[in-house]
Amino acid sequence: MNTIKLNLRKGFNYTFYALTSLVLLLLGSLVYLKIQFPQNTGLFFLDGKFRAFGVLRTIENSNEVLGIWFIPFVLFIVVAFIIAILKNIKK
Repeated sequence: MNTIKLNLRKGFNYTFYALTSLVLLLLGSLVYLKIQFPQNTGLFFLDGKFRAFGVLRTIENSNEVLGIWFIPFVLFIVVAFIIAILKNIKK
């Protein structure tokens, strides 16, 4: 029974690491895309409602609300994910 619990816990941890690594990779690419395509990358709202977080092909009638704060916001999320990984490793 202990082996099953250990295997389930390790499986959950590896899945968590894989998903977190994927999110970190995607967020890092958003920083690059914001530098390359600043008008089409960001946190977009349309008529006061959430439209997208990331890259849009057309931004008609959408407002990008973070502006120059998009890159620090994304980097903050990256640091939060790294801290979550490190706390999970210590367990």
